[in-house]
Amino acid sequence: MWHDAGMSSVPFHHPDLSVTVLRRRASEFLLDLLAYYGEAAVTRGRSLLWSDCFSSRRAYEGAVWRLRKKGSVSISRGKDGRRLLRVAPGHEESAALRPDRYWKRRWDGWWRVLVYDIPEDERSFRNGLRKFLARLRMGYLQHSVWISPWDIRPDYADLQTSLNLESVSFLFEARTVLGRTSSDLVLEAWGFEQLADAQRDYLAASGAYLRDLRDIGLTREQLSAVARQEMMHYLHAMAADPLLPKILIPAGYQGFRVFEQHCRVSERVQHWLKVLE
Repeated sequence: MWHDAGMSSVPFHHPDLSVTVLRRRASEFLLDLLAYYGEAAVTRGRSLLWSDCFSSRRAYEGAVWRLRKKGSVSISRGKDGRRLLRVAPGHEESAALRPDRYWKRRWDGWWRVLVYDIPEDERSFRNGLRKFLARLRMGYLQHSVWISPWDIRPDYADLQTSLNLESVSFLFEARTVLGRTSSDLVLEAWGFEQLADAQRDYLAASGAYLRDLRDIGLTREQLSAVARQEMMHYLHAMAADPLLPKILIPAGYQGFRVFEQHCRVSERVQHWLKVLE
C-alpha cells in the first residue's frame, strides 16, 4: 500500500478486515467515494484508487462494469476527453455518509420486533438472514429475536417475497419488549462497547488526517491517499452504528464527534480538489 513517509497519518488497518475482505467490499467503497466527493476524486486518481482497493486494473474495471450494470454509476466524457465516472441519479448513498439524517428522525415510541424459527440444519440460510438484518442496522436481542425503532415493514415484505419467510417468521410492534426499558434494550441489542472502540480509534487518527491536509505542498497523490484512508477508516467506525434517533442514544456515544471530524476532513479534501484542478 502506498504511503508517503512525510505524512502524519498511517495506512488504516483493522485485524478483523483482511485484504481479501477489503477487496470484496471495494465496489461499495468506490461507490461511497463517488457519492461523497464526486467524479474528481476518482477519475483523476483512478490508478491510485484501484492500486489500494483492487488487486489489479482488471479487477477495478470489473467492479465499474458491475456497478454500471446495476445502474449505480454512469460514464461520460469530460471537456478534455477524459472518462468521468459518476454516481447515477437516484442512487441511495450509504447511511453512514449522512448519519445526521437518522439521528434527527422522530421515534414514534414503537419497537418493531422480528422473530424467526429456522432449523439449525439450515445454518447457511440463518447466517445469511442475520447478515441482512445487521445491514438493516437492527439490534440482536436474543436467540432469533431482532428489534428496530424504525418501520421495517417494506424490507420485511421484500424478505417474505424473496425468501418465503412467512411460514418461519413473524413481525410485530410493541411499546415494550420483555418488560425492559428502552435504554436497557438499546445497550443489550447493539454492541456499543465494541462500537466505542472503533470510533475512539478513528478519533485518535483524525488529527493526523487533518494535519496532512494542512500541508500547502500537498500533491495529488498524497491527497488521494489521505482521502482514501480516512474514508475507509470512517466507514469502519460507523459500520456497526445503529444510527438510532437521539432520544435512544446512550451516554458516552462517540458517533457525533466521529461525524464532526469526518466533515472537517472532507471539507479540507474538497478544498484541495479545487486547488489541484
